[in-house]
Amino acid sequence: MLFVIALVCSAAVAVVYSMTEEPIAQAKEQKNRAALQLVLPACDDIMEAVSEE
Repeated sequence: MLFVIALVCSAAVAVVYSMTEEPIAQAKEQKNRAALQLVLPACDDIMEAVSEE
């Protein structure tokens, strides 16, 4: 019985992770871009170089 509960909980965590992985990555990228833009406002080329990494 405990195995079934653990299996269901693990599956639920996996589903939630797969649903939130992309939005979290996008938010992190936006945060990094905003920080770079604040520090280096005139360097658009750096923004493009960073996004290619």
